[in-house]
Amino acid sequence: MQLSSLEEYGCRCAIQLARSFNKGPVSAADLAAKEGLTPEYVRRILFSLRKSGLIKTVRGKYGGYALAANPADTTLKQLFDGLNQTVLHGDENLCRKFAVNPKECVHGSECSIRPVWRKLSVVINEVLEKTTLQDLIKSEQEVRAKLI
Repeated sequence: MQLSSLEEYGCRCAIQLARSFNKGPVSAADLAAKEGLTPEYVRRILFSLRKSGLIKTVRGKYGGYALAANPADTTLKQLFDGLNQTVLHGDENLCRKFAVNPKECVHGSECSIRPVWRKLSVVINEVLEKTTLQDLIKSEQEVRAKLI
């Protein structure tokens, strides 16, 4: 499984906002500096997250961006949905995009790999639904222990 850069950096920016929850808004420039990204790219990420309602903007001299809800109530599934990204689709057409003719799978109903993709999709989505931004501001060891 490979995440897109939008998913990876969207997570990183959201984790930074989770760390700043109830401490005031964070500017796009500060997020960019902390994550080694360009401010323009961070603004694109933040635009998607704001449009989905996961973050809010605060205007003014000390304005910036903040999570709209408590990090403990914001899941990775919501984050990926807000970025219009799905890590692994659960639909029947997942593997068809790799077929010569995407409208018709050469294996038809006798596809032995489709159940594997479906199961992976279920497991991945369960982890994304159970993992909150609050979980991700903890240490790597604590996150690993929760997932095992």
